Amino acid sequence: MTNGYIRIFIIILFCSIYNTKSQSQLDTNDLKPKYGISIHYGLGINFADFKKLPGTESCCGGFGNSLSPTYRLGILSDIPLNYDYLIGLRLGYGVFSGNFTSNYSTDVVID
Repeated sequence: MTNGYIRIFIIILFCSIYNTKSQSQLDTNDLKPKYGISIHYGLGINFADFKKLPGTESCCGGFGNSLSPTYRLGILSDIPLNYDYLIGLRLGYGVFSGNFTSNYSTDVVID
């Protein structure tokens, strides 16, 4: 039964990657470079529940989790070599940061 599924998957795979251009007109706009920008905004979730950093002294009970905004800006370009191949260039800058805070109470003895 599994052999049959594998054979069907391989046939579908070969049919999907084989591209025929018979009886189709080639569009000259396909050979023009394309440019664009990309913008991404999201929420970053950071998990860091540890007692202390290695090699440092800390009296904290542990650091919690952080939920912080993230963003990424970029430019992109697709440069066709011919009708079958193109070069895709991407350049971007992104920020993924987090502020770890936790409430920790301790007793202080005075006198």
